[in-house]
Amino acid sequence: MVDMQAFLSIAFLVETLLMGTHAKPNPLDQLVHLLLTWVMVACIVVTAAEVAAPRSLLLAVLRAMLVFFQGTWFWHVGSIMFRNHMAWDMDDMASVMFVPVVFSLHILLICFGTFTVYLFMRWLYTKWSICPGNWSGQQIANGNFGDLDNLLDAQLELTGFSTDIRDQNTRKGANVTERN
Repeated sequence: MVDMQAFLSIAFLVETLLMGTHAKPNPLDQLVHLLLTWVMVACIVVTAAEVAAPRSLLLAVLRAMLVFFQGTWFWHVGSIMFRNHMAWDMDDMASVMFVPVVFSLHILLICFGTFTVYLFMRWLYTKWSICPGNWSGQQIANGNFGDLDNLLDAQLELTGFSTDIRDQNTRKGANVTERN
């Protein structure tokens, strides 16, 4: 896993060097490439940090968000540069000033989408006890997930969230067991 993250970090470095060093003729082109280069540098930093902390859920999610962001920004840059839209005049400073707004909207939408997926998965985990298939029925019934519980608790402590929801669900399960 560590070797894979190290090579992925090197791959992002090569991608960044290629993106950052090719010639750009006008201010709009320079800005969209500069913004993309910043995202690529963030990918390098996150994947390098994953080498030091390979089991970090936060770094893995952040890397996924940054790679997704690269893809959407590549797509948007293609529509800015290679379509004949009146709004994207390559030499007009208004177009150059509007690009950071679009870039910020990309960031906002990807963060919102990731948070929505997180909330949905948390709801599945707490409400319906949807779990990976390698746990036994007894572990699921008892709410005993061993290393996963420890890993999630550590991640929640690092991010400042509490484990109150899981504790409440464990107590609910205990109350149901006591009544039976």
